Amino acid sequence: MNRLFNFSLAAAGVLAIAGAAQATDLNYNYVQVGYSVVDIDDVNEDIKSVGIDGSYLVTDTVYLFAGYADGESDRFSAFGTSGRLGLESYTLGVGYRYELAPQTDVNFSAAWERQKVEGRNGFSFLGSDSENGYSVAVGMRHLVTRQFEIGADVTYIDVADDDTILTFGALWHITDLVAVGGSYSLGSDADAITGGIRFKF
Repeated sequence: MNRLFNFSLAAAGVLAIAGAAQATDLNYNYVQVGYSVVDIDDVNEDIKSVGIDGSYLVTDTVYLFAGYADGESDRFSAFGTSGRLGLESYTLGVGYRYELAPQTDVNFSAAWERQKVEGRNGFSFLGSDSENGYSVAVGMRHLVTRQFEIGADVTYIDVADDDTILTFGALWHITDLVAVGGSYSLGSDADAITGGIRFKF
């Protein structure tokens, strides 16, 4: 049982990062809603998650960010029954932006991470398990045009198990207040595709 829960918590590390697609003039004040599909290596079932995250620039260089994701695996059979695994992740952190060029930023961040996995439906007898940990990341954001942005980051996360995750993302700024985008995250145990809409202020 513990092996199942620890494996799921490691996969949830991708969920915590996946929602963070990389803003016009590289905006750091936003709220974003996203949908992620996480593909766990060596397992046939995907994890589908809905998340919300946001960022707020408190000085010219320092920003705060937070996120929440709630996901659930496909139904599968084990222990003589069938059910689902539910996954929740929380992120709270601080970042530093360095302007490398007028349209390019380098970012450094650190965050507290919390992830919870629980058995649902026929797996409710498994109960739930939660773990706290941390993540550190370095990334880059670049405005190719005023409407189109690309970004990439490398994140080290340690919650129950550790992993290094590489994420590539893009944003299309429809207006000064709304953008849509997506990202692809790749870790040692899982990968994830995320799409979302961002509301800037």
